[in-house]
Amino acid sequence: DCEFVGSILDNTVGKQGIMSYVFGLHLLSCGATSQAVTADGAIGELLSLQLSDGGWAISGNISDVDVTAMTLQALAPYYNARDDVKSATDKAVALLSEKQSDDGGFKSYGTENPESAAQVIIALSSLGINAATEPRFVKSGNTVLSAMLKYLRDDGSFCHTENGEPNFAATVQALMSLVAMRRAMSGDTSLF
Repeated sequence: DCEFVGSILDNTVGKQGIMSYVFGLHLLSCGATSQAVTADGAIGELLSLQLSDGGWAISGNISDVDVTAMTLQALAPYYNARDDVKSATDKAVALLSEKQSDDGGFKSYGTENPESAAQVIIALSSLGINAATEPRFVKSGNTVLSAMLKYLRDDGSFCHTENGEPNFAATVQALMSLVAMRRAMSGDTSLF
């Protein structure tokens, strides 16, 4: 219900940290309206929260791969329309490329995991970048896609740690990234 979504936007965006701007901007980009925040306002806040290295974090001054990727996903619809978004995005994509490990994967809070790879794949796909072939995201012959797929189990689920037990969050995020990548490669609209 649109009234409920508007109420959520009015009462949470900006009051619950950076992720409230990220999720709020997704809703606003999809046509939701708010009395308290506009897409331009949310974009401005996200850009003001960009750290000097080009990424974003929940707190502190050290960028986190997941937060950076999720922020890029929210900003992606505005990449070609706003020079400030384009500049911030280009800097963040360069940072993600720099943070990618030689095996193609990504770490969040010091631990490599499939969810971080999935969020990067979604971000790249949202920007029209093919995570399986983009030279900036191929390290020692490994891609972010191949790094994520090493967490795939025989039953089709994904685990959070290599050779671990099935993990719901890892499976959902990996599936979302595969859908995002397929949509980008097919020329469809982005996942969000």
